[in-house]
Amino acid sequence: MSKEAKKYPESDQWQDLYGYVLYRYALARVSDAFVAEELVQEAFLAALESAHSFREQSTVQTWLIGILRHKIMDHFRMQLKKQQMELPIEASNADQDLFDGSGKWLRPPVAWSCDPHQALQSTEFRQILTQCVNAIPTEKRTVLLSRAVDGLSGREICKLLDITPTHMWVLMHRARGALRRCLEERWFSRRKGQ
Repeated sequence: MSKEAKKYPESDQWQDLYGYVLYRYALARVSDAFVAEELVQEAFLAALESAHSFREQSTVQTWLIGILRHKIMDHFRMQLKKQQMELPIEASNADQDLFDGSGKWLRPPVAWSCDPHQALQSTEFRQILTQCVNAIPTEKRTVLLSRAVDGLSGREICKLLDITPTHMWVLMHRARGALRRCLEERWFSRRKGQ
């Protein structure tokens, strides 16, 4: 057995070693178990077809997640094209319940008095955060997670989703607003009196 074979698992072991991690990664982004499973299988197939290009500059798991991320972006790109989602640049109806005609808050955001790192230690908060993220519409959630979790640049997100920078920033703004409102309602407003 060569040194290389010992260092990196064979492709017939990938499903057992990385399948669950890839599935959880996909499920967190698409919120549909069937679609997540399909995307993981597509990623494994693509990895098998391009195994010769693996340069061993990362772990196999990191390489597979990179392939899966591209499959997820392809999925969202197709969804966006199906829905013909190009958004108008002018103010959206989604923001009308936040501001009055002069642009002032109708109901100002709740002050978050707790330490974010401390909140993340709470299992209940993490569950609420997950629920709030999953409640964000798919295209907005994709942009938010691509930026905040995956660390992609705005340029990379636009390229992967085939959208304009303006569209990407509108989606990001709306996703952040939806997440904030959800966390305020489900967590911070309940904690204010404590």
